[in-house]
Formats: sequence, structure tokens, C-alpha cells
Amino acid sequence: PDYEYIVNFEWLTEKLFEYGYELIESKYFREYNLDDIKLSDTEMDVSYLNRTFVFKKIYFYFIVNLVY
Repeated sequence: PDYEYIVNFEWLTEKLFEYGYELIESKYFREYNLDDIKLSDTEMDVSYLNRTFVFKKIYFYFIVNLVY
């Protein structure tokens, strides 16, 4: 089965920035031309809640485990 998760996008962006990623682009599905897709109004409303995004790695983040 396919799983979908609800994630706070601002939180995700902040966490990814902490790990060396920068947001390049973010779009909601409603910004795409979906005229050729046959969906009901309800399906369209739900689909429009989804978004696509692109992050770019800008630096490397290293986690160091110290063993005593």
C-alpha cells in the first residue's frame, strides 16, 4: 500500500535547512494545469491540498558520536 503523511511544511523546511538543504521550489497542485485529469470536485479539492517541492543540498551535515 501507498502511505501519505500530513507534515507541517514550515517545520519540514526548517529541519531540512538544519541538515544542509535549501528550498528551491514549492507548488501546490492547483498551480498545475490539471484540466486533462478527470476528477470529481471533491477529489480536486483534496488533490489541491497536496504540494510538490524541490530541495537542494547546500552543505554537508555530520553527526559525530562520541564514545567514552
